[in-house]
Formats: sequence, structure tokens, C-alpha cells
Amino acid sequence: MNTKQIYLLPICLLCLSNVFGQIKGTIAEEGRALLTKTTFIIEGKENAKFTFDIAVERNGTVSGIKLNAANSTSNSTPLMMEARKVVSGLRFEEGTHFPKFHHGSVIITMVKPAE
Repeated sequence: MNTKQIYLLPICLLCLSNVFGQIKGTIAEEGRALLTKTTFIIEGKENAKFTFDIAVERNGTVSGIKLNAANSTSNSTPLMMEARKVVSGLRFEEGTHFPKFHHGSVIITMVKPAE
């Protein structure tokens, strides 16, 4: 291994762990790739975490989104809707070998900007 590979490997592993750390369930377990580039962090009026249970169709679109209130830290509807917009825009790898509705959960972190 040369020095470029030695430095590149931990960076790649860190990026992958960040993405798969925000997506859980059979989607992540079966390695379905996320095609949308996102950090899963958005700015909002308060610091909060929203967990959504999702269903992804074979064509890669998110077809079902439900707030998992037990694993979320805010009950503000306007803030939840902002986070939900991010989830509804996610696109996953297509494939007929995936279930008709592939289930998982997505965690969106909302951060209040410094004033």
C-alpha cells in the first residue's frame, strides 16, 4: 500500500459509516445504495432528531414515510415537516432483486445555527 491509499482508506470508511449510521433496517443490512447526496443534517429553529420509518419501492423511490415519535426528540410539526422533505427526496438503488417495499429508518438531525 502506498501512502495515498493509507490516508484514503480511513476517509472512505468514515464517510460510509456516516451514511449507513443514519439509515437502519433491512435497507442498510442488505447494502442498498443511497443515490442522493445528503448529510442528514439540516438547519432549524432548535436542536432535534427526527427518526422516520420508510418504505422504498423497487425503482428506488421512497413511497412511505412515517414519523417514529418514540425515537425522535421534538414534537414540533413544522420542524418535522422540514425533516420529512429531506426524507421524501431520497433516492435509492433500483433493482428487481429487492423486495417490493424495502423497509428501514432514516435519522435526520436538525441543528440550530449559532447566533
